[in-house]
Amino acid sequence: MLTLTARQENQAELERQKYLEDLETQKAEAKEEYNKLLNSIEWDKMMRCAVTVHLDPETANGNLEVSQDLAAVCDAGGWCNVTENGKRFERFPFVLAQESFTEGRHYWEVTVDGCHTWDLGVARASAARSGRVVLCPEDGYWAIGHSWDRYEVKDRENVDLGNLESISRVGIFLNLDNNLVSFHDARRKLQVHSVSVAFQEPVYPFFCPWRSREPIRITPVPVAE
Repeated sequence: MLTLTARQENQAELERQKYLEDLETQKAEAKEEYNKLLNSIEWDKMMRCAVTVHLDPETANGNLEVSQDLAAVCDAGGWCNVTENGKRFERFPFVLAQESFTEGRHYWEVTVDGCHTWDLGVARASAARSGRVVLCPEDGYWAIGHSWDRYEVKDRENVDLGNLESISRVGIFLNLDNNLVSFHDARRKLQVHSVSVAFQEPVYPFFCPWRSREPIRITPVPVAE
């Protein structure tokens, strides 16, 4: 049978353990709040790098339909009567933006809600546009994609991004000052992938809706106050 002193010591030890557990919980909550604040600050900085980009019909594959405002693209349902030129994607349903970047920081968003298959990212100016184009860094493309229920990093062997919640708006941040391209769930303000790359030539925003009749659309980014 425990003595009174032993019971008191046992109670004190339980209280000490409870205090330490509460302290760890408070530390974890404080860290979470700090990370949220840090993420909010970084997100605000990224928003200040927002740019307006427009689709370039001269690069659009003949199976694509580009909207008149040059903001949306979808499968055209058949081959369109397009003029051949060296800028146009010959075989796959890809299109670039009119704007290219060689320095600085640039952020844009694309609404993909309703489109079950898409690829988005950036392409260097010299990336191949004819024949069999592989979306991979070696061939000049840095992109992520979605195919029905799977999100992946585009490469010669695509890399699964795991169990992400459904993304309705994709944010792409091209940070040429720090040699970084990052991809974000813009609605939830979460980064889903980033890659380090040092570009030696102009870089273009890249878009692909594959065979979807539902368009993907470049979406205006709210201006940070």
